[in-house]
Amino acid sequence: MPESNILDVDSKYMNDSKITKIEYHSYTPYTSSFGNNDEIRITVQQTDVYPYLHESYLYLEGIIKEAEKIKLCNNGLSFFFDQARLEINGIEVDRTRNLGVTSSLKGYVSSTPDNYYCYENAGWTFKNNTIITDNDGSMTLNKVIWKIPHISVDDAERLKLLKIVEKEKSLFIPFRSYETYEYPELGTTKNVVWNLKTASKLEKPRYIIIGLQKNRKGVIEKDCSQFDHCNLKNIKVILNSVLYPYDNLNLDFEKNNFTVLYNMYTSFQESYYEKGERNPILSPSAFKSTAPIVVVDASKQNDESTASTVDVSIEIDASENLTGVTAYCILIHDRIIEYVPLTREIRKLV
Repeated sequence: MPESNILDVDSKYMNDSKITKIEYHSYTPYTSSFGNNDEIRITVQQTDVYPYLHESYLYLEGIIKEAEKIKLCNNGLSFFFDQARLEINGIEVDRTRNLGVTSSLKGYVSSTPDNYYCYENAGWTFKNNTIITDNDGSMTLNKVIWKIPHISVDDAERLKLLKIVEKEKSLFIPFRSYETYEYPELGTTKNVVWNLKTASKLEKPRYIIIGLQKNRKGVIEKDCSQFDHCNLKNIKVILNSVLYPYDNLNLDFEKNNFTVLYNMYTSFQESYYEKGERNPILSPSAFKSTAPIVVVDASKQNDESTASTVDVSIEIDASENLTGVTAYCILIHDRIIEYVPLTREIRKLV
């Protein structure tokens, strides 16, 4: 508390009771079949509640056959699902593909030692060094529950919200979307140019996360949550004609020359969350052996540019052939949804 505030002895007592209650409610899918290629759809039909989707989560329950012979890899539960999407009134608001790789990459850059046990409760095992040696096993998924907090507000806040509805006011909802791309086989070459997409000006990438895996895809004995350096030497993200990063990385993992790459990795938390500190979950040695990923910060751009679209491409340069190497890339970009509470119309701004 600032020292000047302690002299304000006649200040009024303030009690923030706008939110009177937060309760988690469980929503289950209509179907009980959770096999391969099945679609699991969970619907929230109540119209008189305030769901707080930002704090919602999926609860999974299942049985591992012959558990003494097999184990789940780090973040293993997320690899059970191919994609997830959120729809409001039948309109797709957001979608994430390849959930295992996407959540693994995002987890490595966002998690900290302080919240390690929270991640462990969700299936993360950063300290698990056990080698998978047996593929004779399976897991049966029995329950998928969407836990959503419902918010109750006091009468004054409820009146304010009802007035917004009566005025047919549009609500603009900005958020960050994660788009994952996969290059299945980089081929027998040391240099690859990967043309990802042409993005609109509004949804141009702000952060780009790139991970390489060698001979891991579809191999059950390998830990698919880990990534390989694949003797990476340089990498560039090109947005139209602008290069990120500007300088060459000049990496050499054989000589432990990856200081610049690790600095790019640790700076993500400071920039993305705007909290002015870095507290990565991976040490430099763990970064090299577990997840030598590339994190490119493109958040500082000229938004006044007249270009209506942005061409996104990646140049990969390695010191050895990239045979058997699969590349993954997450484009983190802004997205804005327009929502009209009275008519429940949803529009995606582009």
